Amino acid sequence: MTFWFSADAIDAWRPAPSGRRGAQRKFSDHAIQTGLTLRLVFGLPLRQAEGFLRSVLSLMRVDLDAPDHTTLSRRSQDLAVQFHRVPATGPIHLIVDATGLSIVGEGEWAAVKHGGRGRWKKESRYHRQARVENAFFRYKSIIGDRLRSRHSKAQDAEALFACNILNRMTELGRPASFAIGP
Repeated sequence: MTFWFSADAIDAWRPAPSGRRGAQRKFSDHAIQTGLTLRLVFGLPLRQAEGFLRSVLSLMRVDLDAPDHTTLSRRSQDLAVQFHRVPATGPIHLIVDATGLSIVGEGEWAAVKHGGRGRWKKESRYHRQARVENAFFRYKSIIGDRLRSRHSKAQDAEALFACNILNRMTELGRPASFAIGP
């Protein structure tokens, strides 16, 4: 594993003073997001994510503290996570069925919209079904099959983190795929 911390990331680790009375925050949103992202990527509970980040910072000899597990849990509830979008090359349709969120092509979406059952047409839509199944496989194998956070606001942030992680991985290593055959 290779970890890189830019000078900007190190400078952004500690927040600027808020100007309000009382105790100031010890960690910026950037530090909290880093800890929560490592938690999701490596499938760690909060205490292990804290220890892992502390070890990484120590091995890198960076003079920064790691947020403790309580801070990660508490701050994940009010974190404003920005969604990192991957540009789409065509229309995207999202549906929710018994298995959860699905991405489908125009054929199934149109069938559902106009009262049909929305079945896949294997002759012409198989590659889209395979891409949806591949996306869910990637999500479940990298992130896991459940949300780890207990509070609904933290679950919202966790889902956004997971999507950002997958979008970044897809963006960095997207394979060129195409249908073979007639």
